Parts: sequence; structure tokens; C-alpha cells
Amino acid sequence: QYALSHRAHKRIVTEAEEKAQSLVHQAEARVRQLQSQEEEIKHRMSRNAAMEHEMHEWRERRTSLDMELKSRQQDLESRESGAHATEEALEKKARELKALMQELDCRERAMSKT
Repeated sequence: QYALSHRAHKRIVTEAEEKAQSLVHQAEARVRQLQSQEEEIKHRMSRNAAMEHEMHEWRERRTSLDMELKSRQQDLESRESGAHATEEALEKKARELKALMQELDCRERAMSKT
């Protein structure tokens, strides 16, 4: 009776130890899995922070380029306006010169008739 009871007790203890060891292995595996996930999350957060920083730099660069473009457009419009005014002034001078040439031609004809 004692031997049977002792064997049964030993078997129960062995099974409990095996079950406990199995649970320890499962827990250790879960801890490793969670640590791996934590590292992946940290890596992603670092990558996201780097991408956000890069996006911020690109936005600043775009703003700078937009301002430069507007400045150049205004400069071009100013030059075009100046060129238009110069063109009008030249056309006016050309009309004045044409009128003077006609007047000179008339005077030359008048002088040659006398």
C-alpha cells in the first residue's frame, strides 16, 4: 500500500513538475515574442520619426521654393511691364520720326520746286 501510494505520489509530482516546466517554457517563449514585438515597435517608431523629420524638411523646402517662384514671377511680370512700356515708347518715337521724315520730304520737295 505504501509503495503504491509512494509511486502514485511520485508520478503526480513528476507530472506537476513537467507541467510546470512546460508552462515556464511557454512563458519564456511568450516573453521572447513580446520583446521581439517591442523591438519592432521601437524600430517602426524610430523610422516614423525619421520620416516625419524628412517630411518637415521637404515642407520647408517646398515653402522656400514656392516663395522663390512667386518672387521670380513678380520679377518677370515687372520686366514684362517695363518691356511693354519701352515698346510703347519706342513705337511713339517711331511715329514721331516718321512724321518728321514726312515733314522733311515735304520741305525738300518744296525747296526743290523753287
